[in-house]
Amino acid sequence: MGGWRGVLLRFFVFEEIHSTQDYALTLLKSEHPPKLPICVMANSQTQGRGSRGNAWDRVERALLFSFAFKKKDLPKDLPIQSLSLYLGEVMEEFLLDKGSKSIWLKWPNDLYIREKKIGGILTQCVGENCICGIGINLESQTYAQLDLHILETQKQPFVQEFLEFLFSFPTWKEIFSKYKLKFHKNFSYYFHHHNQKISFRDAVLCEDGAIMIDNQKIYSLR
Repeated sequence: MGGWRGVLLRFFVFEEIHSTQDYALTLLKSEHPPKLPICVMANSQTQGRGSRGNAWDRVERALLFSFAFKKKDLPKDLPIQSLSLYLGEVMEEFLLDKGSKSIWLKWPNDLYIREKKIGGILTQCVGENCICGIGINLESQTYAQLDLHILETQKQPFVQEFLEFLFSFPTWKEIFSKYKLKFHKNFSYYFHHHNQKISFRDAVLCEDGAIMIDNQKIYSLR
């Protein structure tokens, strides 16, 4: 993949919005959709969506953005069912590179600092396009937050740098080889499947990013 370095990325920036994800979706479905890629950013959301369909709780400061791109630009070896895992691991690698000491990705799409969630990844495909929403707590009196200090004026350049990092589009093999070495960090957590509480210790991570439970592959905890 040659990536998108040097490609013009159009930003839509708001102080407050109902949902960056919904706004990006509205743009894609409009009569005259913008040329991709695009990125929608906001300082706060009134109806933000978290992973697994939950509402995203508002905090004092957060990094909130959704970006849309063409599905054909993804690595050819990427299982589309594992898009959230792929993008989450790329974000983890980027934050580690920026100086985070404790960030890690809980399968399949939650960002954690040590044992506490600070953010998540939400993806959806619309026809031949994809939208990815990312929310990360930057400052909160109630919830955990990222262990990096990002000023308000640094948000857009920070996102721009992340997207340039992402748009080099490392292969799934490259990204997954890093993630599977860290999958053991999930072992102290449980998830619910078919009304059963299951430990991640009992799950087998498959090469396509799914986990195997009782001979059944699971790609999402929704």
